Amino acid sequence: MKAIILSRVSTYHQDLSQQTELVLAEALKDGFSRENIIIIEDKESAVKLSEAERNGLNQMKRFIDTGNISTVYTYEISRISRQPAMLYNIRDYLIEHHVQLIVLNPYMRMLNDDGTLSTMANILFSVFSGLSENECYLRKQRCKRGIDKKRELGLYFGGRRPMGYNIVKKKLEINEDEAIIIRRIFNDYVYENKSLRKIATELVDEGLYNNRLSTHHTVLNIIDKQYYCGDKHHPQIISKELFDAAQQKRNNKLYYKKYNDSLCKGILIDKNSGYKLASNNAGKQYYVKNDKVAKQVKNVSISFKAMNTLVTGVTLEWYNIISGVKHKEIVMSIKIK
Repeated sequence: MKAIILSRVSTYHQDLSQQTELVLAEALKDGFSRENIIIIEDKESAVKLSEAERNGLNQMKRFIDTGNISTVYTYEISRISRQPAMLYNIRDYLIEHHVQLIVLNPYMRMLNDDGTLSTMANILFSVFSGLSENECYLRKQRCKRGIDKKRELGLYFGGRRPMGYNIVKKKLEINEDEAIIIRRIFNDYVYENKSLRKIATELVDEGLYNNRLSTHHTVLNIIDKQYYCGDKHHPQIISKELFDAAQQKRNNKLYYKKYNDSLCKGILIDKNSGYKLASNNAGKQYYVKNDKVAKQVKNVSISFKAMNTLVTGVTLEWYNIISGVKHKEIVMSIKIK
């Protein structure tokens, strides 16, 4: 029989080696040879991910389902999960498969020698699963206090740098080159009565951006950002009156949609990556939304018109075949009668 060592840390900058070495020493002391020890190491969140999304737990279950695993080792209960519901699910799964769970800190053997659940281990499991959840709650509260403190000081805290600003000494300052583009977008939309797609096309034609589709999304996002009017963290780039005028224009605009012509939405898949192609109704095309995959396929897209022609042709061909078969069945039925 074999044993599994389950090691986990929450972030990529943390080191797994010390945790794994301590657990490995315990498994060797219990008589398992290195050849019969499977080490599962993962850097993934025990709070944000569900049980089905946890790669480490899925690997463990696949090995246990083979039937030759007798023991699972882990450094502490929180290495399995910080969610009590998930912890109890894993505990019950191990009991059902007659797999011993050994935790080093605090030391605990889940099953008695006869395979029944140890009373003391059950108490420890309940206590430390609660402590693990509470520790997670306290950590969230500390992070929230830190963010609130930064907000009070007017500091910028994390996230992607917003267009139109530079981060200088943890504060946002206006990037004049980008601010000019932002003012132009609002002015063209409100005063020049240009569509957002027209604005995006002009920006690409002038060499300010490369991709029309992504530029259109960028323009849409800029129009929606109220912080360009200025707040405690964001210096003012446009006036509140200009922003309100842009929102009023968007809200008053009538969109006529006779029918949804993205017939293949949700069913087209990129063969190499396995990603479903998204549909862009404004651009009338299917495309790969994932940026990394999009670069690999050089942002290739398929127009609605091309796909609809293909789908319509195949549909008509099948209709003719099916209707021909049905016609023959009716004729045969008449002759028989």
